[in-house]
Amino acid sequence: MKFFKLILDVITLCLVSTLILIFTWRETDELLPGSSTIIHISTWDHTFNKKDIFNEIEKISKQENISIYKSITTPEPSKMRYLYLFNENIASIQKMKGYQSINYETLLSKDVRGDYYIVGNTFNPNNLKQQLHEKGVEAEIYHINKPKLFISIINDKDLLFPIISLLFIYILYFFHNTINTFKAHSIKQIHGYRLPKIILENTSKALIYYCSLLFITILISLLFFKQFDIFYSSIAFLIRTFIGVLICFGIIFLIYTSSFILVINNNIPQAIKGKKPYTLIRTVTIICKIFILFILSYLLIKNFNTYDSIKRIKETEAFWSNLNDYYIIELAPFKYTELEERDIAKKFHALVKETEEKHESILIRNNNLYQPSLKNYSPDNGNVIFVNKHFLSLYKGVLQKYLAHVNTKNNITLLLPPSTRTNTNDIKNDFKDWIKFQQDVLNQQDNLKIIQVKHNFEIYTFDTKSHLKNSFSKNPIVVLLDTNNLGDSFYFSSITQGSYLFKNYQVTVDYLKKYELSDVVSGVTNYKEIILNNYKELNTKFVVVSISIILSISTLVLTIIFDTQQYFKNNLKLLMIRKIYGFNLIKNNINFLLCSNCLVIVIGLFSWWTLKHDLVITLFTIFLFIQITIQIIYITRLEKTNIIKLKE
Repeated sequence: MKFFKLILDVITLCLVSTLILIFTWRETDELLPGSSTIIHISTWDHTFNKKDIFNEIEKISKQENISIYKSITTPEPSKMRYLYLFNENIASIQKMKGYQSINYETLLSKDVRGDYYIVGNTFNPNNLKQQLHEKGVEAEIYHINKPKLFISIINDKDLLFPIISLLFIYILYFFHNTINTFKAHSIKQIHGYRLPKIILENTSKALIYYCSLLFITILISLLFFKQFDIFYSSIAFLIRTFIGVLICFGIIFLIYTSSFILVINNNIPQAIKGKKPYTLIRTVTIICKIFILFILSYLLIKNFNTYDSIKRIKETEAFWSNLNDYYIIELAPFKYTELEERDIAKKFHALVKETEEKHESILIRNNNLYQPSLKNYSPDNGNVIFVNKHFLSLYKGVLQKYLAHVNTKNNITLLLPPSTRTNTNDIKNDFKDWIKFQQDVLNQQDNLKIIQVKHNFEIYTFDTKSHLKNSFSKNPIVVLLDTNNLGDSFYFSSITQGSYLFKNYQVTVDYLKKYELSDVVSGVTNYKEIILNNYKELNTKFVVVSISIILSISTLVLTIIFDTQQYFKNNLKLLMIRKIYGFNLIKNNINFLLCSNCLVIVIGLFSWWTLKHDLVITLFTIFLFIQITIQIIYITRLEKTNIIKLKE
């Protein structure tokens, strides 16, 4: 059991170290060192110019005796964070590794909107917002709660269930260990040992053991910290790791201490004779089993869905693997005035026209965000896909066959699936109204052409944002467009949805600069990299949840064994007498087998009702089989062992 405990402690410390490392990385990604407050400026009405607003921020920072850093976003990916410091009288972090300062002239070329980080706590947030409001700027102030951030990381990385499984294993281990040494504890109580003395016995050995684990954990954590090149103080990270490990040891000690509840109000004479509090220990074991069964079914279903997503990515690799040099433009989360938005939409439309003509940018827009039904053919939220000519050469298949030779100049073409034959006129009228609305102020009359397809077909949507990503649209209406068919808002909204793929990174960045859109954009991301990152993330989740499943299965097996062992020892005399009189295993243990397995059925029904997944029934059938098998094997073993003892 000592080796088992060592393995358990090592796994727990690995988990704690990983959590602290991820938390530190996430914190440096979302905040600046020493900062826990963000000012997010989302709206600027242009009544005051940039210089006036930046001077006001400088004035506020000096009045409040705080540092305010403006974070500068660039389309180019970079590990370096670019900052401008207001109030240079306070110590700067810009000399730290990973941060670079920009000058005032560069600041004036950037948008006022964006994120500003506050270092310092003695400021009046309402006064700060009011002063900015007077300059025509609307701001929100967010305080980052680090404990909440830590909990969100546990949730995001699916680490909650490994933690719960480890806690249950510790509970089972310590309670089982206490029940096995119950008689020894009772003898010590006769000799005058009080409960605190029994609990703290062998403290010196425990201290040496846990101090060794602490030293090794800190050393390995530091090595990993250096490998990941996180822009954070090494000393601060070591202190954080030290505190994290101490908290972990504190929780383990609390579980160890709580196991001695079995010794409280102990009937010492009965305990020396071999009587133990089996009812209490069995109650603890059964409660653990109930939770573990539900958790295990949830994890298995979760992993089944994750595997399905991984499989979908692999199955669609032929479609996305060739898009090595295509990029999605990601827009910054700013609010614009109506006039500004029109201007931005117009610029993006011009950018789309030029890149489509010269650099083969691809339009592939869908309505997956609305999760449309197969028979919903509304252009706004139905089973409809919008494409351009460049998409046809990429996708081929049914689209090439019907649309390759279609003239898109002053023409909008609808490719209709077989399921639309009965309502073609209604669809045509809906699209005419929609086109008229989308053309906005355009003074043009485009022809609407209809092509009816006789056979069913499906189109890979190249979706990276909705819940239906990496999926096919079955029998959609395909709308073939060019860049002159519709108004600015359609092409702008297509970019915001990630529906335009732009060829060549440097060309795309140059066009953003040409049309003065760099400040509007938060990043230019490779399409294939988005898919691969999603694939890596899913694989990581699959591995983490698989580890959780292994831990949960181990815990379940332990609960079954401990429960069977406790039941058998509690009823040993009666069971042995019945065995001698010829009772078979089932007849001898019928009440135990019925109760324990009916409990699994009840938990299974509750899980099926809660999780609403057909797989639950199959899983609990397997759980029942595992439990009955373990119970029969273990009871057989216990019977043989005790019969041999009786004969001796």
